[in-house]
Amino acid sequence: MTLKKLLEALKFEGHISLRRDNFGGMQYIGGGNSEHISSRYGGYKVDKSSIIDNILIVYVK
Repeated sequence: MTLKKLLEALKFEGHISLRRDNFGGMQYIGGGNSEHISSRYGGYKVDKSSIIDNILIVYVK
């Protein structure tokens, strides 16, 4: 599933943080609201997600 499709389905109205695996560690890619993230990173494939302190953390491939 792409990030854009996930965000459209969730209708999440909060802060989103994008991360990905990088040689055994996590790399922060970007963050912001759903509209900003969708337009900038919408084509990324979603690996998994979680919510920590009211922030949607999305791990992409």
